[in-house]
Amino acid sequence: ALTNFPPISYEGDVYGAGAILAYSKGRWWGTLDYSYTEADLDISASEITTHTISPRIGTTGNIGKLKGSIWIGGMHQDVDEHQLGTVPFPPATVDYDVKQHAEEEWNFLVGGSLNLTKHIEIAAEGGFGDREQVMGNLTFRF
Repeated sequence: ALTNFPPISYEGDVYGAGAILAYSKGRWWGTLDYSYTEADLDISASEITTHTISPRIGTTGNIGKLKGSIWIGGMHQDVDEHQLGTVPFPPATVDYDVKQHAEEEWNFLVGGSLNLTKHIEIAAEGGFGDREQVMGNLTFRF
């Protein structure tokens, strides 16, 4: 096993913006969210850009006395990155030139939320397929 690699330090700025379109009719709803992120790091030969699009459709209903939602959807991530630099590795340095992109840009989503009280909601969402992720949140409304 390789050990004792020095940490790679870097600095830079990260900017982003996004928007969500939402529609509902009765207990059914749909959303389409988009986000754009750009990172300009001092270890990268180019800016790192990410475009993320996530369509979801779901339904809201009651489970006993609790109200909640379930949904399905998908996520598309388009990430392109080119890093170029040097890492000190005594007694020498190692140059690197790495081009990265997402191997699988799409995955499926399944999620649900539950209103625990009038002010507190919990939610979880999982992405599966060739690209996996898990997201959870706790929302407090006042």
